[in-house]
Formats: sequence, structure tokens, C-alpha cells
Amino acid sequence: EQGPEDWPNVFRVARFFPAVDYIQANRARTELMRAMAELFSKVDVIVVPTSSDAQLTITNLTGNPAVIVPNGIRGQDAPKPPAIDTGDDDSIGGAGTPVSLTFLGNLYQDPKLLAFARAYQTASGFVNLRPPGFE
Repeated sequence: EQGPEDWPNVFRVARFFPAVDYIQANRARTELMRAMAELFSKVDVIVVPTSSDAQLTITNLTGNPAVIVPNGIRGQDAPKPPAIDTGDDDSIGGAGTPVSLTFLGNLYQDPKLLAFARAYQTASGFVNLRPPGFE
């Protein structure tokens, strides 16, 4: 059974968007891509905290590569973020859960971005940590 938000239904609804709206959206996307190109003419990598919602929106629109890497573990005093009730109180967030950073790169510069992420992981040492029982 498909709901209204399932991808086949979303694609079917898209047939009813006027061509003018599509062209205007593509123009806005092109301007955003130009702005990102200007930004990346000055820097090689942008480092941002990872979040679960709007953080990757810009790269989804522009096609810029992004790499998410772990960079720590929440401490015992970490507040538990609001979550959907799954029935399992320990299913999300809180002390002991990993946190991460996102590295954003320029278009077609994936190797440079991956090298940066690898250098960060090697220097931070976090990549060598293992949960109890997985050493």
C-alpha cells in the first residue's frame, strides 16, 4: 500500500507542475550553483556540524559532494534529542552515541574531499575506536 508521500505518488503529482515553474526553479538552482562555485573558488572544503534535516539541502540541490565522518561520542551529560516514539527509549541520541562532522567540497573535486576526510579521520584517531565487545 502506498501513501501520499511515497516516491511513485510524488512523481505522479509532479506531472501537474507547469513548465514555467520548473524553468524558474532550475534558474534558481543555477544561481545557487554559481554562488557555491564562487564560495569554493576561495576554499577547498567547508566543515559544518552534521544535522538530520536541512544540513544537506544545499548539496542535494547543487550536486556538491559531501562526506560525513564521526568525530566523537556524546558524554554522560548529553541531552537526549527529541525523537519519534519508537517504543525503545534508548533508540536515539543520549550519552554514548556518536556525533559527526560534514565536509562539503567543490563540484568534481571528490578525490580532494575524500583525501581531506581521510586525513581528518587519521589525525583525530576516532576512526580507531571500537564499541565494547568489538575490539
